[in-house]
Amino acid sequence: MKKYLIVLTLLIFSCIITAQESSGFILNDDVKKEIIPFELASNLIVLKVKLNGVPLKMMLDTGSSKNLIFDFKNIDSLSLKKGEVMKLSGYGNDDLFEAYYSPSNTIVVSENLINSNADVLIMDNELFNLRSKLGVDVNGILGLDFFKNNYVEIDYEKGAIVIYHSVQNLPKRIQKRESYPINIIKGKPYVEALVKVSDRYLNVDLLIDTGNSEALWLSNIKLSQYAPEVKKFEDYLGYSMSGVVTGDRTKSNELIVFDKKFQRITTSIPHFNRESNFNFDQDVVKEGSIGGEVLRRLNIVFDYPSKLVYVSEKNNFNDGFYYNMAGIELIEGDKELFVYDNKTKNKESRSLVIVESSRIVNYVYLPKILIDYVRPNSPADQAGLKVGDVIDKVNGISREDLGINNIAYLFFKNPYSTIKLTVKRGDATLKFKIKLIPLIE
Repeated sequence: MKKYLIVLTLLIFSCIITAQESSGFILNDDVKKEIIPFELASNLIVLKVKLNGVPLKMMLDTGSSKNLIFDFKNIDSLSLKKGEVMKLSGYGNDDLFEAYYSPSNTIVVSENLINSNADVLIMDNELFNLRSKLGVDVNGILGLDFFKNNYVEIDYEKGAIVIYHSVQNLPKRIQKRESYPINIIKGKPYVEALVKVSDRYLNVDLLIDTGNSEALWLSNIKLSQYAPEVKKFEDYLGYSMSGVVTGDRTKSNELIVFDKKFQRITTSIPHFNRESNFNFDQDVVKEGSIGGEVLRRLNIVFDYPSKLVYVSEKNNFNDGFYYNMAGIELIEGDKELFVYDNKTKNKESRSLVIVESSRIVNYVYLPKILIDYVRPNSPADQAGLKVGDVIDKVNGISREDLGINNIAYLFFKNPYSTIKLTVKRGDATLKFKIKLIPLIE
């Protein structure tokens, strides 16, 4: 099942001290293309890699110019090249943070795609334990190094990345697509776009950001001044090194990018821009970004060497954009034992148990899925769901066949449909029905 919900927006950071330029990932000369599978979690791309021989899971992020390690859970030991302490700044904050910079490491994505001279930043920050929110371990980030030397095709639907050795190796289906110029600024890809908020178009330079799970972010705009009549609501947006980031959520009437028009697109505006000087008579928003909720609707190939992207529409291009219509956020808790009949095909099963010599069942330890937040006056709140409730069934499907991603995915699709939830609250088992109502049409 495709998993393209919005659970968490990860805000990436800029370095204050410039690190040594690394060689980047290089595809072996005798290989024309390499297919790399990935795990998709809330529109975020997670790859299995080895850093100096140690297995890790890292998120692929065009919005980061550096490789970063921030979570050491399940890592027994990690040998790094000797380096030095650096200073980082949090997104939207001038405070500085310390990180350890280690040059000349080896990162292996596949036997044919290796970076033998990788710079890595190490930061121990408890905020970035993403497992509980995404349902997937994420130890860090792969940034610019992955893209700088290669032609990179991302297929969100198939869960695969294809690396091409040269432009001549691009298949005809890609060469026939329209190509669009991008600007590479401090190692990050930007594209010019138009955004229509209310009845007026804004010129925007948008970061093409695979590390942002959402659709559209805008900076340097105050809705209260620019478009006071636009419907909005205040919400939690994500984390930065500076802590929790809140902001306004609304819908823009239109986004025009790559000569394509996205209608009624969900738009987030972080609060840390509110104190900046803003002239609402100007029509330029200096910075913004498009994330996975847009990119998953496109066939896209990054060509950093030529500063181009090849883009075409996917079949899901016209899917509607919605916020969480249920009004609940989920989080993983402690693991518990699930036992179920052999008829199910749960890939996470640990073993088989023979009961009474005639019945075969599976058992598996899976983390509980708990309700972490209930938005006031939301359908979930009105139905009576509470923080701490443990999800047991969704639409009749039992927990052993459910993951945090494919549950939360349901909250962002099929407006005005009904979801049936069975939850455990203490010793009680309770059933609820939630009608999904869009916050903004």
